[in-house]
Amino acid sequence: MPVITKPTRVTSSSATLIDHIYSNNISASSKSGIIINNVADHFGTFHIVKAKLSHPENISTCKRKMSQHNTVKFNHLLEKINFDPISQIDCPNQAFNDFMQIYKTNFELAFPLTQTRSINKYIKREPWVTAGLLTSSRMKNKLLCKKLKLPTESNIQSYKTYIKVFNKLKRILKISYYKDKLESNKFNMKNTWNILKQAMGKSNDKSNFPQSFKINGESMRDRESISESFNSSLEISACLPAGMYHHQVNITENI
Repeated sequence: MPVITKPTRVTSSSATLIDHIYSNNISASSKSGIIINNVADHFGTFHIVKAKLSHPENISTCKRKMSQHNTVKFNHLLEKINFDPISQIDCPNQAFNDFMQIYKTNFELAFPLTQTRSINKYIKREPWVTAGLLTSSRMKNKLLCKKLKLPTESNIQSYKTYIKVFNKLKRILKISYYKDKLESNKFNMKNTWNILKQAMGKSNDKSNFPQSFKINGESMRDRESISESFNSSLEISACLPAGMYHHQVNITENI
């Protein structure tokens, strides 16, 4: 049975259901739906079997409120303390310990640790993504939903204008982040190459590298023979794992 029953591609003049999911498990515990996004002109679809819906995990954190009010309170507490007994102590270590004990006690009174709960709803996926950009992204999604639900000229234009500014800001933040990183590591070539790989989304995963090469029609696995063949400027073909394309490498100069 089809589990997606609403349009998955919506334009200003059409709404079409062309992204299907069929399943033989459509019990009450399963859940299907459409993910509205602007990554492509098609929306995402999903079907979860035996899903257990739960609220996002609440993360408890303890923070001190370093406000102006608490700072003034802390200064007043220190002003009321009589430090004469500490100045009369002959041992400097004992005097320091007594002073720090008084200081910490009043610091705790002025800036107490308070427990706060936050929901980790939005994850920063890139190092250059700021909290402000995440907020703008949520606004962009709201304008997209508004445009789809009520595609008036005003809503469409508001979304187009906002996404244009959003994409421009995103490019500026990314360029600025990597420019600063490259500048601070310009004398470290290893870090420079790692930064460039990160910017290009290139991982260090070598699991898909070929394990053998065809040299003159013969499959070779010996590393020494393979390197000698490269240095001899031979035409070799990489034997990639099953299911991957066959890539031919032409050696034009010695390595």
